Amino acid sequence: MSKISHEAIQQFGFQVIENAIDISLIDRFNTQYKEVTSSILEPWKSYLPSRSEYLQDELIVDLIHPQMLDEYAKSINRKFSVHMVEARIGSSNIQWHRDFNNDIEQSNHRYGGLVPNGDHYYGAIIALEDFGPNCGSFEVVPYSHTLHTDPSIINYKNLMDNPRVCYEYYEKLVAENMARLNTKTYNFKAKKGDFIIWHGLAIHRGKQSDLPQEDWVTDKSTYRNSLFFHFSVVNDEEMNKVSQTVYVKSKRGDNLYLSNMN
Repeated sequence: MSKISHEAIQQFGFQVIENAIDISLIDRFNTQYKEVTSSILEPWKSYLPSRSEYLQDELIVDLIHPQMLDEYAKSINRKFSVHMVEARIGSSNIQWHRDFNNDIEQSNHRYGGLVPNGDHYYGAIIALEDFGPNCGSFEVVPYSHTLHTDPSIINYKNLMDNPRVCYEYYEKLVAENMARLNTKTYNFKAKKGDFIIWHGLAIHRGKQSDLPQEDWVTDKSTYRNSLFFHFSVVNDEEMNKVSQTVYVKSKRGDNLYLSNMN
């Protein structure tokens, strides 16, 4: 079994592990939500009842807490606090952005002050099926977690009230720094069971499919059915400060928290 490497994430901003997730768990999940996915009209919207569905569904907990994550938590002497989970049959269609912006106000409002910086925050995707050849791809910019941003533009207020300004800023930031970073965007062309984890400051996006929008529902080549989730890495002292957190002792150890902070 491949391991999650803290060094790789800190260096590149993300890590991909192929064949990482138990296919039998994925098949159970797909069967359980088959009726929902067959009737969904907007592929970019989550078909789970809520972003905290993991509080109700133990199967989701099993999926998002594989052994490699538990071992990673132990290796850095921290625990995981899951903040949200969504499942989509298509791309999110979200432009370049970061999941965490080292903004104190964002930390206080959204995460109860629990997440001090992007080094303590992660996003991850599990491929529930092979991604279609015409899907809107998930892309991440290697090394982009090292880029500095202008706090007068990238801040909690703009993220909530004027996200277009932030998207445009990130678009320009990526374009200006690709050559300097000597890199290209990484396209996660996943097979069922593949897994990607990225740093909270890594700049990424969900592209639109190149096919006409009216085909996104009917043409399965545009699908990239996936489960994605955000979580922070915390110690016991930090976690004890957050009253709305539900502590879960997982089957593999005691390194997982499920929280309502989404």
